[in-house]
Amino acid sequence: MFIYGTGGVAWGDVTIQTVWPGVAVPPSGTSTNGQTIIRVGWVGGVGAEHAIWRRLTVKAEWLYYDLGSGTFAVDNGLFVNACETGNMFRGGLNWHF
Repeated sequence: MFIYGTGGVAWGDVTIQTVWPGVAVPPSGTSTNGQTIIRVGWVGGVGAEHAIWRRLTVKAEWLYYDLGSGTFAVDNGLFVNACETGNMFRGGLNWHF
């Protein structure tokens, strides 16, 4: 069994918005207002890979990401502070040539 750690840079689109069903709200004139920005942060995790046959391995990995916090404009001069963090779980099969 192979056990490993991983880490690096992470980035992604973060969308913070307000939704007022059926109500047109300025500035967009729609029921949804908000902001999307690209955030850069970090990711770290652990994983394991195990041979189940001569050339076939199975793997599992857990990653934690943190894209930081920021201030977002959502409605008519309303600003909110929000942070984006999360977990990802991945699994798979590898065929080794």
